[in-house]
Amino acid sequence: MSIIINDLTKKYGEKTVLSDFSLKIEDKEKITVMGPSGCGKTTLIRIIAGLEIPDSGELLNVPEKISFVFQENRLCEDFSAVSNVMFVTGKSISKEEIEDNLKLLGLSDSLYKPVKNLSGGMKRRVAIARALLSDYDLLIMDEPFKGLDEELKLSVLQYVKEKTKDKTVIFVTHNLDEAKLFSERIINLI
Repeated sequence: MSIIINDLTKKYGEKTVLSDFSLKIEDKEKITVMGPSGCGKTTLIRIIAGLEIPDSGELLNVPEKISFVFQENRLCEDFSAVSNVMFVTGKSISKEEIEDNLKLLGLSDSLYKPVKNLSGGMKRRVAIARALLSDYDLLIMDEPFKGLDEELKLSVLQYVKEKTKDKTVIFVTHNLDEAKLFSERIINLI
């Protein structure tokens, strides 16, 4: 079922961040939301996820099961990479499958190290694996490849594409090349 956003408006004090914004996202569609800093990209996805309340407008058919890759990793720093993923998946995915996915993301040597001991790029990949292995109908990713070098970014992007084949995805980025590689439609907020 399509997600429908009608005339969404959000203000912070006197500043209008979104004004009468409307969008229809088809089931299993991958869209990228782009635009300059401060144009409302993160506000839009936070409203879709139910983390912010719009001042006016309506959202229809937003799935209940949403997974989110935030701009910050939001990991449990004392947990290992595997434990961080298991924290959201529970027993719905085997430890072996979690390990296999983390290995696909280049984390073979870091599966059981506390994430506080991992580099920023490694933490980012753990956060991505955690989001993609959880049970969701809508995946929202806010600058998910930030901090990854170009070669690593391409391999992680391919992993995400493969894992989200039959899912609805909203992807926020400033990088047009990432947008073109990942999504079917680019929405520019100006």
